[in-house]
Amino acid sequence: MQGRNKELRHSSGIRWWGKPGAWDYNFEFIHQFGKFGGGNINSFTFACDTGYTWQFGSGNKLRLSLRVDISSGDEDPLDNDLETFNLMFGKGKHLGQLAPYGPMNLYEFHPKANIQLLEKLKIVAMWEFLWRQNLNDGVYSIANSPLRTDTQSRVRYVGNQGILEVTWQKSQHIAITGTFSYFLPEPTLKKHHMEKTSAICQQCWYINFNLFWLFLNTERFSFLSSKLYNG
Repeated sequence: MQGRNKELRHSSGIRWWGKPGAWDYNFEFIHQFGKFGGGNINSFTFACDTGYTWQFGSGNKLRLSLRVDISSGDEDPLDNDLETFNLMFGKGKHLGQLAPYGPMNLYEFHPKANIQLLEKLKIVAMWEFLWRQNLNDGVYSIANSPLRTDTQSRVRYVGNQGILEVTWQKSQHIAITGTFSYFLPEPTLKKHHMEKTSAICQQCWYINFNLFWLFLNTERFSFLSSKLYNG
């Protein structure tokens, strides 16, 4: 963590994807460079998502996949250079509704199962395992704010999160979605953190229900009900 300073950051990336038969793959790499105060920026992120799909019956599908993400962290908080990846314009639901962390200084291992039944019911189940990429950097939120500094703990493991999402396409115009997320942090996160209200520092769960009304393939109305428990 280098504190605050003037920042000029450039991002360049490459993507390779395809779907040979029942297999599918997606690889992405982004390199960031520029200036941070009197130092240089040199950061990166790499993501890969590979899966295999089985079709059985009429309109039934099962896809099993594995996703791995790596986002660089700062190598030395005492020098002028900055190696922490900056998502910049990340969406709030980064890999889940709960989103207790941001893709900065992070290793992520992410097995996932998608089940499609009769083109009406879709079930998605996944489990995420998180580690710090560099022990000399901290843990960040989706808004790029620090949740734990490197001096508060030298533990690499961050925690794990389970997600279950069920979508029922009741008709051409009505869809109902329910989501349940559960996050279990590494134990020392509860003792060494900067924000007690942060979900990443606590054992927590989140449940959410959505009702969508669609017209001409455009969302016209939605109803949301959700609950977060953090403790």
